Amino acid sequence: MRSLVAIAITLASCTIDLDALQFACSTSDDCAHGTVCRPRDSVCVPPADLSRCGDGEVTAPIEGCDDGAARDGDGCSAACAIEAGFSCTDEPSQCRRCGDGVIQPGETCDDANIVAGDGCSETCAIEPGYVCNASGCRGCGNRVREDDEACDDGSARGSGGCLGCRVRFGFECSGALGEESTCTRQRFRAISAGNRHTCGIREDGEVICTGTHLYPGTSSASAVIVPDLPPISAISGGVGHTCVLTSTGGARCWGANRYFDGDTWRDSNQAVVPPGLPELVAISAANIHTCAIDRGGTAHCWGVRDGNRGGGSATPLSSIACGSFTCCGLAVGSALPSCWGNGNVEVRDNIGVTGPMTQLDLGLFHACGVTRTGVNCWGRAGAPRVDDQAGDFVEVGSGHYANCALRTNGSVLCWGSATNIPELQPPPDARFVTISMGGYHACGLRADRTVDCWGDELGW
Repeated sequence: MRSLVAIAITLASCTIDLDALQFACSTSDDCAHGTVCRPRDSVCVPPADLSRCGDGEVTAPIEGCDDGAARDGDGCSAACAIEAGFSCTDEPSQCRRCGDGVIQPGETCDDANIVAGDGCSETCAIEPGYVCNASGCRGCGNRVREDDEACDDGSARGSGGCLGCRVRFGFECSGALGEESTCTRQRFRAISAGNRHTCGIREDGEVICTGTHLYPGTSSASAVIVPDLPPISAISGGVGHTCVLTSTGGARCWGANRYFDGDTWRDSNQAVVPPGLPELVAISAANIHTCAIDRGGTAHCWGVRDGNRGGGSATPLSSIACGSFTCCGLAVGSALPSCWGNGNVEVRDNIGVTGPMTQLDLGLFHACGVTRTGVNCWGRAGAPRVDDQAGDFVEVGSGHYANCALRTNGSVLCWGSATNIPELQPPPDARFVTISMGGYHACGLRADRTVDCWGDELGW
């Protein structure tokens, strides 16, 4: 039952003015006569009274800000509009002056003016094609390598080997400070996309990586050579670490060896290879664990083992692939997935697997494998990343929320979460012989051994 907050009564006629009534409400369904519920005081009011400038509540699109003052000159005007030269956030709004030369929260630059077109916009945001720091902004793409730019070949928007004045994976750039950079493609034997980094074995045998988690606590805007490695035959990038197989069947890993558990950092040792392993033929670096298989098909895992995450398969395997919480391999003989781990029952129990596979890969909460008729995906339902794809495919890669699959003609199809798809599109007309997918990006190796990467982060 609605309760009356105020009643207007015309004594002469003993009638109630219903339009003047104010009802207590919890939602607008409790209101009548074209009124709506005002959350601030839970009262039914005309729509025009829903928002009051100066009440400290930002009501879009009527108000751009509301700092509770309703006066001009403090960033949020008396009409609750953001004033020129200010940026405002939160409720009640906190307004900052853009153009004071100090980079404050909510600003990515501040060059002491509110003029657009000089690298730092009138709202103190870095403009496309510029690099800004506390010293000011400079034009990336002006064919002059400056300060902390790794390269500048005039392609600030990414058409060449220098993207945003950083060297793209698969390229090497030369040119001293003050000079234009020249970028050329490198050639690789193998590549692997990690979570936010990419590594590869070059034709000369050197292993190079670009991105975060190259070494503990490091990142790089250009590819760096991993030192002190013997001849390498295979490579696998995980979330925070990377592993390789040596030509003699040994394993080497580097990168993170701990993880954040609630509010505590804990040791995990996923990059510490245990001694005494037999000769290995395949390896997969995951989140906080690593697994490999030997010549007999037995899985060997190290890292965090609680919940059987670092367990193994009860049947011999011909391949191995690990995601963030689960590992799978193709069973010798049946070519069906054999999976183990925790936190991902749908993958572990092979819910939705349709038949034998020739290759498979795992993402965050899903897995995909190549079958005779296409790509079969399974895992947590209700997301495009677990959609099957019909066609002739030879390889599939699974990221956190999306997949890319290589067709027999060398073209690539990508699908998955709608938030990733706009960025996760391979170069048009590109043809590859193998692909690898990280957390949010993918890379392909062409027949001429050159590389292209696409997606968010590009392995940086």
